[in-house]
Amino acid sequence: MTLMKAGARGAVEKRVKDGTNAVNEEMETVPMNGMAHREVRGVRGWRVSGPEDHVGALPAVIYFALSAEQSLGLAPYNHLTQFVLNESVSTEESRDASNAPLRVYSVTLPYHGTMTQNEAAFGNWARAYSSGQDVLESFLKRTNRVIDSLVEDGLIDSDNVWTAGLSRGGLIASHIGIRNKYVKGVVGFASVTVPGDLRELKTVSSEALDALSLKNEEHICALSKKQTRYYMGNRDELVSTRNCFDVVHALAETNAKGFRSPPHEMIMYCSIGKAGHGTPEDIFSDGARWLRKQMRLPSER
Repeated sequence: MTLMKAGARGAVEKRVKDGTNAVNEEMETVPMNGMAHREVRGVRGWRVSGPEDHVGALPAVIYFALSAEQSLGLAPYNHLTQFVLNESVSTEESRDASNAPLRVYSVTLPYHGTMTQNEAAFGNWARAYSSGQDVLESFLKRTNRVIDSLVEDGLIDSDNVWTAGLSRGGLIASHIGIRNKYVKGVVGFASVTVPGDLRELKTVSSEALDALSLKNEEHICALSKKQTRYYMGNRDELVSTRNCFDVVHALAETNAKGFRSPPHEMIMYCSIGKAGHGTPEDIFSDGARWLRKQMRLPSER
């Protein structure tokens, strides 16, 4: 895995510490031709696809994948964004989704930005946790506050907020689902569920890192109160299919009393990609249909 240069890493570390995660204009860029997106007014590092603010409060998906720009504008990471906004991913033309019945928000994950930084992120997380830094805590707190502010400012329908995430973003989406009072449910794709089991993080001794495991009883109890669906390859050797199953099973068991059908699902598909960690386009499509159904939005055209 290629590591970023020390100077670039320092810039990213500064953004992580101050909570902005903005992508430096001088850093490398990648061509993107997915959904059109714009800055979230007054919130550094956040971007949104969908109707303009003057339309008022709308249902919202908060989607975590890589950088905000990539999560909304770069295939295949943005496939959920395009599908849930009711647009096809088959065209290379940028879409504005101005008539969509919802908005999709995203924010750059800690130590992410360029593709080089994304590839080095887990290694940088490991170094940060090893030195006593809690990489995700400030990010989760700030993200939670931003969602609250968007609801209070009349941009998000308080009764229709959902989180979604891809890989490491699935871990973030789950923790925001746990923390935020407005979030109704979570959908994850090839989600990290036990970060301490990742190859780069296995040797790290950190209570803060251990506390992020979704197998934690407190997390299971809190997340069981939300609706969840996780998509996972049947042999994902990077994030562990078994870990995901254990989490979903624990969620269902926690909800077992009083529920004939606990609202927690794991959808398994044939693994693709390196280490079985890929997510096929039709899985993103299915996840988007599920989200739209839960959000009581019109079916696809």
